Order: sequence, then structure tokens, then C-alpha cells
Amino acid sequence: MKTLFESWRRYLMKEGRGEVVVALLGPTGAGKSMVRDIFVENGWQKLTSYTTRQPRRGTEEERNQEYKFVDSNKFEELRDGLINVNTYKGDEYGISKEQIRNPAPYQVMITDRTSIGSLRSEVESLGKNIVFVYVTHPDKQVLALNQRERLAHGQITQEEYEERLRELRNEIKEEPNITKSVNYVIIQPSREEAEEEARQLASELKRVT
Repeated sequence: MKTLFESWRRYLMKEGRGEVVVALLGPTGAGKSMVRDIFVENGWQKLTSYTTRQPRRGTEEERNQEYKFVDSNKFEELRDGLINVNTYKGDEYGISKEQIRNPAPYQVMITDRTSIGSLRSEVESLGKNIVFVYVTHPDKQVLALNQRERLAHGQITQEEYEERLRELRNEIKEEPNITKSVNYVIIQPSREEAEEEARQLASELKRVT
């Protein structure tokens, strides 16, 4: 971790910019939301995506403002003011440029592996730096079991469960390449260890900016 922070400090000094967006990515069920929430607890502003999909049943997505749920017409009205726009299973997602422009110096969001290149250029064009953090688990079977638990609790359908397992296999296959493209990787065998590493990272990234 020390090497990361030293490199990051040198980069910021060269660029003369201190505001930073942390983009979390990783396989489904790896704990990205948990890491994001820890960043928020440590003073980072959560960036929330607009989406045309409906809140998942049996979850608190809407109440916890996991997304800004809008219909297709509203999304079209917003489109020109969004970045990181993508489509998944027919539903669209995107983050407001105004959120990024917000003067908050420390912001955190969740994205996916397909967005690294485009998101980097989009955020930097808005005058901020971006750090990509990959969140995963050393035992990939645990990630699959997390999806089975969501199925058992009625949070996803059988069809969604099977689709997520396919996505998980693809993500695991690509993981060696993805980890070379990000700035930092959180990979811990227990939730407690992952939480502690996330707290340290949230604190240290603020300290060097």
C-alpha cells in the first residue's frame, strides 16, 4: 500500500489537482457496496447512478438511495448530462456530470470492468482524478455462494442467479488482466479484514490529496 500512496502523491503533485473519485469494481457479491459504505463513513461522498430498472424486491435499494430510479423518458431527458452510461439486461445506467462537478473533494462510486478506459477520460475531463479499486475474494467459491444466498432470500430470481454465475465465471477469467489495469486491489479472506483494509485506504487516499 505504501508504494501506491507514494506514486499517487507524486502524480497529484505533478498534475496540481487534489479532488479525487474512487471507482470500485469487481465480481458480483465481492463486497463493493460494503467498501463504498466504509468510504462514505470516512467522509467520502457517494455518487449515485440513475437507472431505468425497478428496485429489487426484498432489498432496501430505494430507501438507501442505491440508485436514482427513473423511467425511460426521464433518462432520455438526462442523457446528455450523464457519464458512464451503459446498458445491462435492457436497463440503462448513468451518473450525473453535476455530481462529479460537485466541489466535494472526495467521491466514491461503483462501476464495472468494461468502463475503466471511458470512465477515466470522462472524470478527468471534468477536472478530477480517478482511482480504480478492484474488490474481490481469494476463494471464488465464496462469491458463488453469496449469489445462492441472495436467491434463497428472494433477492434475485433463478434466471438472474444463473446469469450472475455466468458473469462471475467471466469476471474470474478476466481478473488477472483487470487487476493490472487498476490502482489498488482489496482481496481478503474475511469481511472484517476487507473492512479494515477499506478503512485504511479511505483514510490514506484523503491524506495524500
